[in-house]
Amino acid sequence: MDDKVLERELKPVPLSHLTKSDIVFHIINYTALILFTLSVLYPIIYCLSASFSSIYAVMTRKVWLWPVGFNIKAYKAAFEYPGLMEGFLNSLFYAAVAAVFVPSLTMITAYPISRKTLPGHSFFVVYFAITMFFNGGMIPSYLLIRDLGLINSFLAVTVAFGFSFYNVIVARTYFAHNIPEELNEAAKIDGCGDWYYFLRIVVPLSKPIIAINILWTAMGNWNGYFSQLLYFTDSRKYGIQMVLRNLLFIMTMSDEQRALMDPEQLSRKEEVARQLKFAVIFIGAAPMLALYPFVQKHFVKGVMVGAIKG
Repeated sequence: MDDKVLERELKPVPLSHLTKSDIVFHIINYTALILFTLSVLYPIIYCLSASFSSIYAVMTRKVWLWPVGFNIKAYKAAFEYPGLMEGFLNSLFYAAVAAVFVPSLTMITAYPISRKTLPGHSFFVVYFAITMFFNGGMIPSYLLIRDLGLINSFLAVTVAFGFSFYNVIVARTYFAHNIPEELNEAAKIDGCGDWYYFLRIVVPLSKPIIAINILWTAMGNWNGYFSQLLYFTDSRKYGIQMVLRNLLFIMTMSDEQRALMDPEQLSRKEEVARQLKFAVIFIGAAPMLALYPFVQKHFVKGVMVGAIKG
């Protein structure tokens, strides 16, 4: 659908033109959306405020929206950890590689199976759908990565398991509803080949679904740590989530360590360790929170274009 037509379809209806039932619906709808937004937003705000507050204020529940007893001990301890910046750069690299490879593979797979004229269309749909329900499991996957020589390789956490048929289904639905077959027929009349049509016509018209796939892939790879735990034995290749996990373990003291420490020193270390839990949550989530606003307009447009039929 043309952007101007879409904009006209989405133009707000004046309040004077709404019926009583419409007004009641909008009140309930906006109330539910506000409550849902607060339920998602408040934990983030609380973690940020708690990470800058004194642990006494957090434990006595004096922290609600703003920091109480402002200090940066937790962030100072986190950024003094030698592997933090290395893990941050590793995660950026892994997320960037996955964000290029996985959406590309998704688009190349989704577009052909969105065309019912594809020979063996039903076979390929069933073939790929099986991967959503059955897999070899953790041990066979590890043995496969080992036999491929990908232990301690970034390919093990970015490319090896990059295919997701769920993403393919979403992209296929977008193509089927928003890339008309008549456009392909017109392009063929003008002498356009399949690859040229896909790269020069389909891809530019699919920016919303590509942006969504990039966001999902980058977020999943950024937050993932279990695959790194399985396939990496070199700690220098750990991503930010594994580094933050190890940092929390280091700050957690055993009973023997507690017994050997001075009480005042022990109190300070425990205070930093408790604050660090909140700081770690925000450090790990901040890059994806910063990325989302740049993708949001494509996200919203993709949903609306798929919902409105002109």
